[in-house]
Amino acid sequence: MNREDQFASVIEMVYDACMRTCDPGAFDGNVESDNFYEESPNVETQRFYDMLNNANELIYEGATESRLSIAIRLLAARTNWHVTKKCLDYFIQMLIDVVPKHNCIPKNYFEAKKIVSSLGLKAEKIDCCEDGCMLYYKADDQLAECKFCHCSRYLPHKGGTGRHESVPVKRMFYWSLIPRLQRLYASMETVKQMRWHLKIEYMTVFCDIHLMEKHGNTLTMYI
Repeated sequence: MNREDQFASVIEMVYDACMRTCDPGAFDGNVESDNFYEESPNVETQRFYDMLNNANELIYEGATESRLSIAIRLLAARTNWHVTKKCLDYFIQMLIDVVPKHNCIPKNYFEAKKIVSSLGLKAEKIDCCEDGCMLYYKADDQLAECKFCHCSRYLPHKGGTGRHESVPVKRMFYWSLIPRLQRLYASMETVKQMRWHLKIEYMTVFCDIHLMEKHGNTLTMYI
């Protein structure tokens, strides 16, 4: 993939994430262009502008990676090879040391995560009972123990003075289904696969009508 195709791919991902329908190729890299809104942008529109800036901002002059694309690749490396945060920070610092001084590479894992998190699809953390009896959710989110087996929600605090943060024994991550479906339908690539069943139904109805006409039967449709 050449440089132009790579940047076009990242910009298209930004448009899909924000559920925009305009052509990514029409964007000239200037968020102040007259093609966009003239009034003050709302929160969602500003987030869209920020992502476009990150998608088009080179990590240094003459680079083939943008600020957004390098952040995505760093987080993908952590996930694919189970890299620890400390190890990822080490490699990020090594990248910073070998590139030109004036660069916009994310300084650490948390900065890279913040850049990518603007694409959305955040997970909701929900504490669980150790034995799987219940979720500490909605009306039960303030409970300190399971109302069924009475197991403690949190790990016991270690000795010492000062403030201690309560650490749950067990926790789950919940991804809402609706935003994920919206993203699948927003992308021109995935929407084709999401609508395959409609094509099958249309083909089935067409075949049934064709066979009935061939055999001289009468077709009655009720709407």
